[in-house]
Amino acid sequence: MKSGSNLSVGISFSVDVGGDMAKGLESDLRQILEDLGLRDKVRIEYENHNLR
Repeated sequence: MKSGSNLSVGISFSVDVGGDMAKGLESDLRQILEDLGLRDKVRIEYENHNLR
């Protein structure tokens, strides 16, 4: 690793929740990341799946 550069590590988590719960979960995750000092280092993405 001493001669390497631009290391990128990824971890993926997935959860299916309802619309109202999704906003609360996102807010909680953002607060946790803020508390850990990771706000600017971790990206939260979500997909909107309209299941019928």
